Amino acid sequence: MFFQIGEVCRLSGLTPRALHYYDAIGLLVPTERLAGGHRLYTAQDLARIEHIKDLKRLLGLSLGEIKRILDADHARARHLADAKRVGDPARRHRAAENALEITEAQLASVRDKMHQLGRLQRQLERQARELRRLCHENVDGEKVGGGE
Repeated sequence: MFFQIGEVCRLSGLTPRALHYYDAIGLLVPTERLAGGHRLYTAQDLARIEHIKDLKRLLGLSLGEIKRILDADHARARHLADAKRVGDPARRHRAAENALEITEAQLASVRDKMHQLGRLQRQLERQARELRRLCHENVDGEKVGGGE
């Protein structure tokens, strides 16, 4: 079953411009393209859109970072399929090592992002504490509601 761009926009909440941009940067290439250039999407494409939106919303990743993650996911899946398919133990081992290397690089990237987010969280917590203290003081520097 194929979906035209208008249906994809309605279902995903994205604009046609966003979908065209995703296509241009290789983040989401439509499964089919008609002779007139009309893009056709599948349910798998819609699932990829939701995955992209989740990565953007939950992790605050840029589209470039998301593309790298999805490309790495694809490469890892390809290496794992090779590892299961090939009979030669040495080739199977190399394929599994390649999949592991990709996974470890992604894990390092996620850990780095979490570290950055943790640093931002601590900074915002300090600012919130300082602002709460300021809110509890009146213009003369006395505590609000002190009544003494």
